[in-house]
Amino acid sequence: MAVSVVDATGFELEGVPLLPVQVGRTDTHVTTILHIPDIGLIVAGDVIDNGVRPLHPATVIAGHKDPRTFDTPSEIHSTRRYLTNARRLPGGCTSAEQFYKGMLALDPHRLNPGVLWDAAITPFPPARPPHSRTTLTHGDSSFIW
Repeated sequence: MAVSVVDATGFELEGVPLLPVQVGRTDTHVTTILHIPDIGLIVAGDVIDNGVRPLHPATVIAGHKDPRTFDTPSEIHSTRRYLTNARRLPGGCTSAEQFYKGMLALDPHRLNPGVLWDAAITPFPPARPPHSRTTLTHGDSSFIW
C-alpha cells in the first residue's frame, strides 16, 4: 500500500470530506486533528485531554479519556481550563515536583497523572545525577524518575 501526504483540502471517504487541521504542539511538535464537518465530528486525539479551533463540533473524541464520559464539545472547555492552570502555575514553581503537585491540587481527580508528570518535567528537567531516583505517589499511581 502506498502512503500519500494529505494536504489541507483533505480527502473523501464514501463521499464525505475529512479535513486534517494542524493545531501546533501538544505532546509532539506537530499535531493534527481530523474534522468531519458534515457530521460535526472532531477526532482530536491528544489535543483534547478528556476528559482547537472553533470548528463547532457536535462530537469530540479525546485521546486520553474516562470511558464513562461522553464525547461532547465540553471536553474542549476542560482542556482549556487545564492549559490555563498550567500557564498560571509555573511562575511560582521551581521544580517539576512542585508543578506536578500544584496541578494535582487544582485538579485532584485527574484521570491520568502520568501524562501530567510528563508535562511537569518538560519545563523543569531533572537537575540531579543520572542514577539518583525520586518517587512521587498520587492515589494508586507512582512515578519514579
